[in-house]
Amino acid sequence: MAEIGDRRVDGSLLIVGSCTLAGTEVRGDVTLFAGGSLTTREARIRGDLEGSRANFVDLEGSRIDGAVQLDEFVGDLSRIEDTEIHGNVELTDNQSELEILNSNFSGDLVASSNTGGLEISGNFVEKDLRCTANAPAPTGVGNRVDGEIEGQCVSLGAEDPPPPSPPPPTPPPTPTPT
Repeated sequence: MAEIGDRRVDGSLLIVGSCTLAGTEVRGDVTLFAGGSLTTREARIRGDLEGSRANFVDLEGSRIDGAVQLDEFVGDLSRIEDTEIHGNVELTDNQSELEILNSNFSGDLVASSNTGGLEISGNFVEKDLRCTANAPAPTGVGNRVDGEIEGQCVSLGAEDPPPPSPPPPTPPPTPTPT
C-alpha cells in the first residue's frame, strides 16, 4: 500500500495497487487500473479521476477539478463523501455498492447500469442528475439539483416542505337578542 502525504505530485498518477492520498495535491490526472484502489482524505486532484475494473474509491473531504468516470468497479463499496467535484461524474456498470453523500457537483451526475446498490443523499448537483438501468434502483433523500432530475433519480430530490395548514374556520357570529 502506498501512502502519499501532505505534498504536491506534479503530473499524472497511475494506480495499480492500493493508494492513499492524505492532504496531497496531484497536478494532473489520476487513473486506477484493475486491482487498484484509491482513498483520499483532504486531497486535491487538479485533473480527472478515471477508473476501470478497479476495486474501489473512498473519497472524503477532497476536491477534484476535472471529471470523474468510474466503470466496472468490483470492490465491496465505493464512496464519495463531503467532496467537491467540478466536472461531470459518470458511474457506469459498477458491481460495487456506491454511496454518494453530502457532496457538491458542478457538472452532471450520471449513474447507469450499476448492480451493487446506489445511495445518493444530501448532495448539491448544479446541472443534471440522471439514473438509468440501475438494479436495484438508487435510493436517497435530500439532494438539491439545479438542472433536471431524470429516470430512476426522480424521487431523490429535496423534499418539498409540507403545504401550510389552512387557517382555522371562522366561528359564525353570535346572534344578538332583540
